[in-house]
Amino acid sequence: MKAKKLPSGSYRVRLSVGKDSKTGKYLYKSFTADTAKEAERMAYEWEYSKTVETSPQNLTLDNAMEQFNQSKKYVLSPTTYANYECLRKNSLADIAVKPIQSINNSFIQNWINYQSLKVTPKTIRNRYAYLCSVLKVFRPELKLDVTLPKKKLPEIHVVTDDEMKQLLKATE
Repeated sequence: MKAKKLPSGSYRVRLSVGKDSKTGKYLYKSFTADTAKEAERMAYEWEYSKTVETSPQNLTLDNAMEQFNQSKKYVLSPTTYANYECLRKNSLADIAVKPIQSINNSFIQNWINYQSLKVTPKTIRNRYAYLCSVLKVFRPELKLDVTLPKKKLPEIHVVTDDEMKQLLKATE
């Protein structure tokens, strides 16, 4: 990052902050000052403050889920994106304030145990899969080893001869 002298005599540093999602054009953050060192210092300070805000030490699970959803917004189907937002706002709200660095296997296992009292195993698997996706991005070093509840097998009712006769009689 190097300051460039402008025709006015000031110095400017431009930092790329990504692309506009609608137009595809690059977006820049500009820092202008009387000296090159001052402009570079302003740019470094802004860049540092940006990394501190998003560093894993200061990141809550809710912030991580929100950033994850935003990063996937245009590559996921609208339904999947809406489901992710619903999970973030409703289903995982009870653990959303937890700092992402303090999440470990025992915490997630306790959360799964608590969830199993309220919802079906399929719902827990869906929530867990989303949580794993978020943690894989923000905590890649975390290796999860938890036990999920067993799937519920559907109860199959075999129709007896008497029930079949009653059914046939009712259709006549």
